[in-house]
Amino acid sequence: MNYYISGENDIPKYKKKTKSNCSKSKSKSDHKHQNKDCLLIVENRPYLASYCTVCGKIRSWNYCLEKCEGGYRELPKEEVYSKYKDLEQIAIKDLFVKYVPLKAD
Repeated sequence: MNYYISGENDIPKYKKKTKSNCSKSKSKSDHKHQNKDCLLIVENRPYLASYCTVCGKIRSWNYCLEKCEGGYRELPKEEVYSKYKDLEQIAIKDLFVKYVPLKAD
C-alpha cells in the first residue's frame, strides 16, 4: 500500500528577509574603512594601533619600538605617552579583540 504524505512534494513558500534588530549592523556592513591611529592600552601597557572610525574594527597593532645600534628596543610607557600624546588612548581588555568600543555620538 502506498500512503501519500501531503507535505512531501509541496513547494515551500518564499520568505522575505527581514531587517536586523541590531541598530549598528547597517553601518558595520557596507562601508569603506576610515582608519585612525590610536594607542591601545592593555593591562597598563600601550600599543600603537589603527582602527576604523565607522565600525570600530582594529586594523593593526604593533609594539612601540625605536631603532637603536643593536636593532630595536621597546620604549618605556612614560616615553610612549610623551611621544604619542596627540593620539587617542583606548583601553581594551585583551589585545586580540577585533573591535574597539566606539563612543556614542
